Amino acid sequence: MATYFQRLRSGFKGNFLKPSNILTQIRLLGSPIPGILLLIFPNDFSHRIAIIIVFAVIASTDIFDGVVARARGEVTKYGELLDPIADMFFGLLTLAALSVSDEHAQIILIVLLSRQLHLCLMHKRIQDIGKSMSVVFSGKVKTVAVSVFTVLLLLPSGLINDKLFDLLTVVVCAITLYSWLSYAGQFSRIIGEKID
Repeated sequence: MATYFQRLRSGFKGNFLKPSNILTQIRLLGSPIPGILLLIFPNDFSHRIAIIIVFAVIASTDIFDGVVARARGEVTKYGELLDPIADMFFGLLTLAALSVSDEHAQIILIVLLSRQLHLCLMHKRIQDIGKSMSVVFSGKVKTVAVSVFTVLLLLPSGLINDKLFDLLTVVVCAITLYSWLSYAGQFSRIIGEKID
């Protein structure tokens, strides 16, 4: 893990003011805002709508940081290292605040935390042998699914049937597990190549 943060720090100089990286940094720094607002205003209808808007604005930086980076030719190691950290904190902090009172959020949070812990261990092992893992498409699908699910959980209570949330919880867990298995498969291939 220390190597990861050393690489992040070394890429910081000269890269943190690039527009694409500014967007990623906004997402990282804005990560706790929806969760804090949820804890302050847990069930107020008008505040829930405001929280959804804040969440959507911060989440949109995940789309635009990559678009801006590619359009401006600013793809940097710093951005590549910071982006998954920002994604992780943004999703997990909002779900953690929701999980205080919602069992669906609790289930997704446990699955996401388990996946994230295992991914960190896999990335560490891969870095130790001088390799890196690439982002898998199912990981991006997982991010979108969790974001949409989180927005639905943020809606004022009673607008969506609990049975629908039960179904959506299963679907989001399945997508998350599939992306987890995709990374595990990539990890196995890389380790297998190293052994050969």
